[in-house]
Formats: sequence, C-alpha cells, structure tokens
Amino acid sequence: MFKKGLQFTHPTLAAIRRLQPKIGLCLLATAMLNLPGIASADTPEPNEEPRKQLAEFLNATDAKYAKPMQTVDLRETQDPLNLIYSVELEKARPSTLVVDEISEKQITRGNRFEPKKQPKPNDSTGTRNKIDAELLALLKDKGEAHRDRVMISFASQVRVPRFPEPAANEPRKGKANQQAMERTQALIRDLQEQRSKFYNPRYEMLKKYEIEVLQEFWLIDAMLVDMPLGALKALAKRPDTVFFGLNQTQYLPPAPDGNSNNDVQDGRAIIRSDPYFNLGLNGGYIGLLDTGVRDTHEVFSSPDNLDFLRDCIDGGANCRTGAITTTDIWPHGTSSAAIISGGSGVSAPHRGVTDITLDSFRVYPARGAGGSTRSASVNAFQQALAVLDRVIVGELQLGGDHWSDVSLAADAAFDAGAVVVSANGNVSNGPANIASPGNAHRGIGTGRTDLGSNVPSNDQIDGPTGDGRIKPDVQAPSVTETARGSGDSSYRTFSGTSGATPYAAGAAALLRNWLRRTSFSIDPGQVYAQLILSGQLTGPMDNNNGAGMLGLPVNGRASWGKTTVSKGDVIRIPVNVNGNNNVVVDAALWWPEGHEGPVLGNNAMIAGMFDNFHSDIDLRIIDPNGTLRGVSQNVNSVFERARATGTIQTGQWFIEIRGFDTWASNRPVYWATHVSRTR
Repeated sequence: MFKKGLQFTHPTLAAIRRLQPKIGLCLLATAMLNLPGIASADTPEPNEEPRKQLAEFLNATDAKYAKPMQTVDLRETQDPLNLIYSVELEKARPSTLVVDEISEKQITRGNRFEPKKQPKPNDSTGTRNKIDAELLALLKDKGEAHRDRVMISFASQVRVPRFPEPAANEPRKGKANQQAMERTQALIRDLQEQRSKFYNPRYEMLKKYEIEVLQEFWLIDAMLVDMPLGALKALAKRPDTVFFGLNQTQYLPPAPDGNSNNDVQDGRAIIRSDPYFNLGLNGGYIGLLDTGVRDTHEVFSSPDNLDFLRDCIDGGANCRTGAITTTDIWPHGTSSAAIISGGSGVSAPHRGVTDITLDSFRVYPARGAGGSTRSASVNAFQQALAVLDRVIVGELQLGGDHWSDVSLAADAAFDAGAVVVSANGNVSNGPANIASPGNAHRGIGTGRTDLGSNVPSNDQIDGPTGDGRIKPDVQAPSVTETARGSGDSSYRTFSGTSGATPYAAGAAALLRNWLRRTSFSIDPGQVYAQLILSGQLTGPMDNNNGAGMLGLPVNGRASWGKTTVSKGDVIRIPVNVNGNNNVVVDAALWWPEGHEGPVLGNNAMIAGMFDNFHSDIDLRIIDPNGTLRGVSQNVNSVFERARATGTIQTGQWFIEIRGFDTWASNRPVYWATHVSRTR
C-alpha cells in the first residue's frame, strides 16, 4: 500500500520519457569515427553506414521505464526516474509508502566544484594484455604448436534487453511464470539470431588459424574454440577481440581454510537479516554457481528450498543433457547453498539467511581435474537467467580482468535484470588480482571479515580492479559452521571469501524482495545502493573495506530512488527527520557503468570506447541548518557512502548528489538513505 506525498503528482508517460537518460550524440559520433570497422580516424565525414549504426544504437539504448507503482510481474522495463520513496521502519517492517517527486527546483545545473586530487591511473585499455596469465604460462611451457580449448571474447555488437520479471508469489509451473519463461526463450532466440550475424563471418577468419569453434553464446559475444596457441598473439592484435582465457582453469573455489566454530545464526545476527526473513520475503529464485550441492543433506529440510540441480560441466550447454552429476564432490557448494537458503528443520542455528528457492549450477569438474571452467560458468549465467533466477551468486575466483568472459557475463546478467554477487577471491588460492566475476562493473564483490574480528581478513584479495575501481564493494562475515557436502549430516567451518559471499547474496535477495514488495522496485542497481547503504564503515571507503560490514537497516526512516546526473549538477533530495531517538543518518549512491555502454545496453559497435569513461559522482549530507554533516567523494569508485553522527535534529535534511565529472549527460544513479533509531 502507498499514498501520495503532499507534493506528489502522478507523472505522465511523457514526463517519464522527458527524464530518460540520453547520451550525447556528438560524443558518440566522434568516438565512433575512431572505431575499427566504422570509419577511419581521418575520415572527414561519416558515411551513411555509421550514421545508420549510430541511429540504431540510440534507438536500441533508449531505456524503457515503468509507470510509477506499475505492478512488477512480467515487467520488462526499468524502474521510473525521479521518484522519492519513503517509509518508516520497525523491525524492517515498512509503514505506508509515501511517494514524492524530485522537482526541477531541487536541481541546480552548471555548478563548478573545487578540484580534487586525481589518483594515478593504473590501466589503459590500449595497453592491457588480452591473454590471461594462465594461458600465457601454458604457451610458454607447451609451445605454439600445442592445442587447447580457449574462450575468446569479442567486443559485443548486440544489446542484452531487460528480461521479464517473474511472478514472485507463484510457483515456476504457474501460468504467469510459464509466460515469463516463454517470453525469455523468445528473447534468447532473438539474441541468438542477432549474434549469428557476427558469429557466422568469423568462422572463415578463424579457419585460417586452424581453429575449430566448439560453442557460441547468446549472453555475451564469445566463442569456445580448440586452437593452436601460436595463433593467440595474432588474434590478440585484432581490435574486435577483448579477452583470451584457458577454458579449463586451475582457479579453485574461493575455498575455506578452517578456523573456529560459529553457527550461521551468528553471521545472520551481524548482517541483521532475520527481521527481513521474518517478513516472509521468500519469493523469486536464486542461482548459485559453485561445485554442486548434496541435496540429501539434512539442512535442506523444513523447508527444502532447493529446486533445479544443473550440471554445466557434463550436462552440455543447457546444463541438463548428458551424464549429469549434481552432488558436491569437492565439497563446497553445499556450504554456500546452506548459508543462503538452508532450512531450520534439523537445526535452527544453521538455518540460512533466506527462505528463497535456490537453483544449483555446477561449474567445477571433479576434484583434482582443475578449477572452474569458463564455458560452464557462462552457460550457468545463461541458464540461470533462462529459469528466472534474478539473484545470481558467483562462488568463483577466475583470473582475468573486467573484460574477461565471466565478468562480461555478470555485466550482461545485470542488464537482463539480475543482481550479481560474487567473491572477491582469496590470496592463498586465487588469482593475483581481484577475481572474476567479482571485478565486474555491474556486480557486487564481497570481502571477508571473520567472526570475532573487526577488520577484513589478510587472505582477502584487495582492490583496486584493473581500471582502478574500489573493490570489494562490501564486507560480509565468514568462518561460520554450516553444512558440509561429504555426508548427509556433516558440518564444517566455512571460511574464505567463499564463506562471506553467501551472506551478501542472501542479504541482496532479501533486499530485492523487500523493495519489490514495498515500491515495485526491481532494478538491480537499487539493490546495490541498499547494500552500500548497509555497509557499516565509519571512515573513508578503501580497497580493503569497501563500504564495510553489512548491517541491514532495521528501525527508523528509509528513503530511496533513482535519478540522473550530469556534470555540474547538484540534486538536493529532501529527507524528513522526525520523532525521537534518531542517532545516525546514512546515505549511499551506486551507479552503473563499464565497457559496452554502461546501462545503455551491450551495443557492440561502440564496445570498448567506454572502459575509461568513468563518472565521478559525489555525495553530501546536509542538516536543517545548512551544515555539511557527511561527505563521500571518491574518485575511482562507482559508489559512495556517507554518515552523519552526533546530534540528529528533527526537520528537513538533504541528501545532495553532485555530478563532479560525468562522461556523458544524464547518467543514471541510484540513491538510498536511512535515519537510524534506537528503537
């Protein structure tokens, strides 16, 4: 239920479209002239084909928005812009929703800000190595004549659309969800047809290098091939290739190291998830990419929240054809699944964070046969989307930067409407830098803080990412006792970033359902803003803490929404603080960006030009007296978090969003605030 705020007027569709983000035509046209296959850098005027491609791009990336408070079932549109949602919270239970608008009076444009100290850039897409370290080592060891299976990723020329939102209160076999899956299959067929126009001409080119294509993908522009390693360097020089990775990696799960015994309920208490669990937020589906699940374990009872058990290693491209193995032979995935969605029938202290249906996708071969498989991981992302999973959990720590295949899959899953939460990776058994897909632009990377400690573990891989962004995004508890997949009643301490990621994923799933129920908000970016808001770091964010340990808002007043910001804009969002016992005002921002046209869609012809096009957006908290009480102004980040403490007087506060420097006009940004109360 919601009611209109005192200043709320129901915007018309025309008003909604007027507020849509538009990309600068001149910026795109200028950039496209320098792209291979579009026009040479010295071409005086673009020919007709680039003009046509530019027009198609602008049309394809013109985001479609829902009407305010439009029901979410089967929806394929983004959340509306410039609305302010507000509720009072008591044990996470929201009061009647109040909806207001961000008016033009609250926006000033053309402002000039004090210069910032710019960090030294640590990467350029023009100099990065496209070939993963594992593959380079194999080339050096085996020589150019050696053949192996390699994943090749290309600059994408196809936009991934928003997939239909499932009906959360119906079973998968219900009429609405069957319609959602049928519509999803139609979208997949369309993506396959679009990508075939680029895949088919490539066969002749690859044949010249004695390369055999084994599989194509619809979610990203990538091919699994069997190739002589001697062709790598020549292919890497091509402007349309972005990443080469050995398909069967040696990157093991972000595995536990085994410390003390603490139950899952202790981890749940830290992230404050139980009040949300108690609201019955159990709709929708979560997809887990891991080693498989021992579904006969006693923790999966009362209720048994497991549904699909898919094998993306031996089960073919659809993860369910062939010699299926779903049991957890490592074991690893059983522990992840138990923390996310384990039942309470046998042991309430071991009950999971959520009561949400979970699908398992096995992406690791038999123990001793190597680490995660790249093609299986991308197939798992594809199949998770196909079966309506809208929270996808990556218990992976692959090598490769933000351009690698699995990171691209995570970004594309975001575009399709999925929240993606992954491990940051472990120093002890992970890659040298932030693991993929934890380094993805449009996903959450999870750090590890062990129970009993106030600081992140030294075994957590710290940021930044290859392009300088802060990672991890948040911290979650690790080293808790949960189910072990070696027996039906076996338990163990699950640590590493593996042990933390399920807590962050469970929190994300609960927040998504809470937003969906409260304001019909389903954009994954809004969930990310809520996760950043839930971070409890009191000082500046950094590449060790991110936004800090998760602690979901429970009591007080919450507000959230989505707007757009351009360079020089100042947007002041009013936040009414009333009542007694107010102790803290928190605010957070998160905005989507990345290669392939951040949030504008994965449009191939301009892929690559956006990687270093970063928006610097700042956040300030201002009290009723006009005093600046909190500020967050990182340079290399896609999120901000600020906190005001001390005396929290009643009256109208403001959350101020500043467009310090945006690479194009009207960049989308998600914001969230919470005024905490002691009760």
